[in-house]
Amino acid sequence: MGIYSISFFPESDDVYGKDIDLAGRLQSVAKSRQIVINRAFYERVKAAFEKNGNNDDFTCVRRIV
Repeated sequence: MGIYSISFFPESDDVYGKDIDLAGRLQSVAKSRQIVINRAFYERVKAAFEKNGNNDDFTCVRRIV
């Protein structure tokens, strides 16, 4: 994942990395009540949803765009 500690203070959990930077930028794009995901994760959720036998239990997945 490539996470690097950047803290100068003992007992602190300040970290930095490519994925953390991306998450921070995506967080600024998402509007209220939105989640931003990448295409690969979307495809995995979509495939699992389509294989599921009872999609009525997961109606929120249909709203993912």
